[in-house]
Amino acid sequence: MTMRGLCAVLLVTAFFVAFAQADAFTDRINKMKAAGENISAFNFGKQRLIKTSEEDPGQWMLGLEISKLQEEKTGFIDVTDVPFPISALGDAPVPPPLPDQPQQKQLVQSLNSKLSTTSFRVNVEHLSSYYTRYYTTRAGVQAAEWIYDTLNTYKGARTDIEIQFFNSTWAQPSVIARFIGTVSTDVVILGCHLDSVHLGGIGRAPGVDDDGSGVVTNLDIFRVLASNNFKPNRTLEIHFYSAEEVGLLGSREIAQSYLTQGKNVVGMLQLDMTFFHN
Repeated sequence: MTMRGLCAVLLVTAFFVAFAQADAFTDRINKMKAAGENISAFNFGKQRLIKTSEEDPGQWMLGLEISKLQEEKTGFIDVTDVPFPISALGDAPVPPPLPDQPQQKQLVQSLNSKLSTTSFRVNVEHLSSYYTRYYTTRAGVQAAEWIYDTLNTYKGARTDIEIQFFNSTWAQPSVIARFIGTVSTDVVILGCHLDSVHLGGIGRAPGVDDDGSGVVTNLDIFRVLASNNFKPNRTLEIHFYSAEEVGLLGSREIAQSYLTQGKNVVGMLQLDMTFFHN
């Protein structure tokens, strides 16, 4: 094949790829509309200040550019509404020393057998049935409301457990379940995120592992603790964060709120992609 012939083949191939990508994007848009979502909810025309490392001063990026970071699996944080630099928030309280080994082995072992793989399966099947749980969509809000309702069902008649929405400037709220401490106002947190994202921006995003797995794990932990009269010394909170996939927005707002209130968070464990083998 001559060089001219090779160039012609490459050009034709490029056109086919471009048209195929355009058709795929159009197809995703049509499916989102069919699912009842407003495409303008994705805010692709709005710029956000994004950092990809501690050293990165931040870059203003459009939604589609942020989607490309997600597709490339590049870690980032949205600092658009954060006092800049982040150190302007002030110093976090110094937590008390932590024990060097688990202190409640007998209690944990007695409750382990009460966790239910059936509950995991039923809940993750429901959670992944939403077309997307993107933080600005109607379905994303419905998923948060379902988590809230499920927690209240598991809570039963207990009055020492609080369930609340944590609302932000975007549509999808975070959800917080709280076992009030009997001895201390210190706070221990189990976290996960309830939103999901399609790596090409707009599209189906069931989020089974990322992070439906963390959500249903924390739901079942809550179910077992609530139904077995668990009463912690320190306050235990289980957080279901909104808007994590677009730069840790939901967890950041809660952290800022807790810092402002002077809450003493002594420990936090984030459950993300807990279905992923190894």
